[in-house]
Amino acid sequence: LATFGEDGKEYRRRARGLAFNLAASASDGSSGSNGLATRVLSGEVQAADLVMMGTEELATGDLRAKRKIERDKYFREDVLLLHGPPKRKSDLTLSRGGGQ
Repeated sequence: LATFGEDGKEYRRRARGLAFNLAASASDGSSGSNGLATRVLSGEVQAADLVMMGTEELATGDLRAKRKIERDKYFREDVLLLHGPPKRKSDLTLSRGGGQ
């Protein structure tokens, strides 16, 4: 409990999140052997590790793959192609909105 804060709100939030993710992975037949519930029941994921897992680690393999595709697409289209690579040193600084 001390790991998740003294008032218990974070502890309860994490407990609800784990319960949701375990139930969702158990009922999702498409996850197969990659489902979180299966990994916990098989011993692949220990209870001590489970409670410390982040959102990305708790997600199903399918969801992680979708998120990776979206993240790669965002960085490829919105970040890299928006301005392109810097060509001059002055391109590395942000403009302050003044008239030039």
